[in-house]
Amino acid sequence: MELGFTPRAMVPEGPDAELPFTRSPSQYGPYEAYQWSLPPRDFGKWQELMFQLARHCVERYGAEEVGTWYWELWNEPDIAYWRGTVAQYCDLYDHTVEGLTRALPSIKVGGPAVTGGERAVTFMEAFLAHCDARGTRLDFITFHTKGSAFGRRYDPLSDDGAVLAWGGDAKGTGRVDVPRQSPSRKKMLTEIRAHLRAAAKYPKLRNVPCIVDECDPCVPAHFSRYDNANFGFRNTSYYPIPRGRGWR
Repeated sequence: MELGFTPRAMVPEGPDAELPFTRSPSQYGPYEAYQWSLPPRDFGKWQELMFQLARHCVERYGAEEVGTWYWELWNEPDIAYWRGTVAQYCDLYDHTVEGLTRALPSIKVGGPAVTGGERAVTFMEAFLAHCDARGTRLDFITFHTKGSAFGRRYDPLSDDGAVLAWGGDAKGTGRVDVPRQSPSRKKMLTEIRAHLRAAAKYPKLRNVPCIVDECDPCVPAHFSRYDNANFGFRNTSYYPIPRGRGWR
């Protein structure tokens, strides 16, 4: 259960909630553009929302079932999905724990669902230090990793997507080759190791599960080989199988 983002009714008021943006089909108002990523204006009301949400789920699905769910606060708060500070996130996490556990003491709650890289590790370290110092409940630790980020290119298209080379004569003179890109296993393992090392600093977290709940070979996830020929590996017989099993 991913808990986020800020409901429209909880968006802060005043200058901090008024940022410039360019209107588009997906950003047709300030809420859709950025306000959903602002910290709620009243953390007490957010805590009550968490309580009511968890209580509703318990009433509908039963405490035994809900007790098996993993409740995670936010998504990638170390980047633009969260426009508050690390301290504000930690404070919101405390309120989230209070609200959820009031509805179901055995509920599983964790975070912080950060990305990879130095900025994410800094966020993770601050979050773990906060939980350790305050004694805040942390049933699991989450983070993400990506193998690469292929940008969109505007290369000629074939029937099955963008091409990796075009033009030139029979000998290849004048041919234009698209730079080859591949997901990096080393990058992904390095990012995972950094977060595990951050958690390993705290003996109390030794038995707390660490979950990589987003592990993508490359992003954006919605791009295909029509956006960049290097996404072609997704069109092989190997790629759809594990994803298909995951969504079964």
